[in-house]
Amino acid sequence: MAKAISKEPLKVSDRIYENANEGIDTVISHSFSYKLADHVEELRLSTWDRSPGGSSGWGYHGYGNDQANKLYGNVKDNKLRGYGGADLLVGDAGKDTLEDGTGSDALDGGAGADRMYGGTQSDVYYVDSWSDAVYEYAGEGDNDVVYSCSFSYKLALNVERLYLSEGASPYGRCRDCLQRLWQ
Repeated sequence: MAKAISKEPLKVSDRIYENANEGIDTVISHSFSYKLADHVEELRLSTWDRSPGGSSGWGYHGYGNDQANKLYGNVKDNKLRGYGGADLLVGDAGKDTLEDGTGSDALDGGAGADRMYGGTQSDVYYVDSWSDAVYEYAGEGDNDVVYSCSFSYKLALNVERLYLSEGASPYGRCRDCLQRLWQ
């Protein structure tokens, strides 16, 4: 298991090394983009900001590895990218971009107008705003699902199913007859 060797925040030059099968490890990045090392499972982008005035406007990016990862953004405009494995990508506030890798992933942009891109397997998308956009390419997954909260939503091309939460507007729309609506 990776052990903290300092109470100081990570620096860009710091490297983390982890052996396989030694527990679930989390990296919290306070002030820069970060790519997970092999065998590290979770990344959280913190909202701590050392810029003058405390608000740099910079959006830090988080990148997974070939395992099943959990990547969490912060209140800035983040880019989160999964690679192999069944990943969970969660934005926060801000206009986040979430990119799936090669696994069956779950993508949730959080608050803000988010862009979510699927990968080669079947994926699940959670949308909370009419301005969230889902992109799924032909031939990449055959059971992609969008869950929508309290508003109507038009399914993206190549997304097969839409589930509207209870109490949502019952006006989900499909682009072709192979898509299914559920409420």
